[in-house]
Amino acid sequence: MTSSRQQFEARYPIPTGVEWSEEEGRYQPVDGKYVAGFSIRQYEAHIGAWGVWKASREDVVVKLPEPQSCDDGWGWIDYEDACTAVQAAGLRVSP
Repeated sequence: MTSSRQQFEARYPIPTGVEWSEEEGRYQPVDGKYVAGFSIRQYEAHIGAWGVWKASREDVVVKLPEPQSCDDGWGWIDYEDACTAVQAAGLRVSP
């Protein structure tokens, strides 16, 4: 399970009668049939929320500062500069 899907399911629990299909890469009714407690409205709302969730994460792009060069060919980015770039994109930086 991806961390994005894990976060989504923590925030929006999977409705009764719905499961994730690894084969199809999507949510679907359990075994493709009606299960007691299953609601088509809840299913459609969950599918819609998942689509919005995925789209919101795909559009997050942060332009980081140019790396500083070292003598050995490696580069580095200053932590404070990176944090500033992330925050400028409207995101929080974990402490």
